Amino acid sequence: MLQRIPTHEVPPEPMTFVHAGPTLLEEPSLVGSLRHYLRRCDDDEQRVLLHAGQPALHAVAEQLDVPEIAIDTEDARLGVDREVSELALELGASSIEFAIDRPALGRPGGRPIRSLTAREAERFARTAALPERIRCKLLAAAAGVRHGLEKARIGAPFALMRDLATVIRPDAAVQVGLAMPDPANPPAARSDAVARSTPGPRAGEKDVAERSSRRVVAASPVERAVVFG
Repeated sequence: MLQRIPTHEVPPEPMTFVHAGPTLLEEPSLVGSLRHYLRRCDDDEQRVLLHAGQPALHAVAEQLDVPEIAIDTEDARLGVDREVSELALELGASSIEFAIDRPALGRPGGRPIRSLTAREAERFARTAALPERIRCKLLAAAAGVRHGLEKARIGAPFALMRDLATVIRPDAAVQVGLAMPDPANPPAARSDAVARSTPGPRAGEKDVAERSSRRVVAASPVERAVVFG
């Protein structure tokens, strides 16, 4: 019987969220690759499949007994990819993966991009010729790692399996303007000063906080879940 549970009660197990969308459904071989990838995943970290309720993707999760989450696209006010990123943060995932129809992102000329920082991903998202669906995934990935995810990956299922997909990682401290540790002024001694100088939450951070009341309906924690705003 379906049971309504608060998001914060979902057990914080190590999880990677794998988002698959219409792009994969256009090519049957990609759905097969996704099935093979999820079957081959290591046991030390749970993979959770996210989709918009497509029967073919539900069948993949059901066949492999992989937890799945169906996203209500009509309630995705920030776009489906950003919803995936926020949901991963709320449920304690360590990373997110966006499964697409190409091995990795590429620069003009076709050279594959192996790794980007969050800032580099946001800059690359401004590339004029970049498809909108890729732009949205880049921005969602960058937002996720800025707010606590260890990494995000974008690529085809076989590239995810072989570590050939594009990886988005957090910015280094020097890139985001954070001060390097000062031996003469340890963190404990700076705490009061930092507290006084720290600004309030930025617009994006406030939005994440306001959406923390999201509820998950599930037959068991995480499994067969449907997300409502």
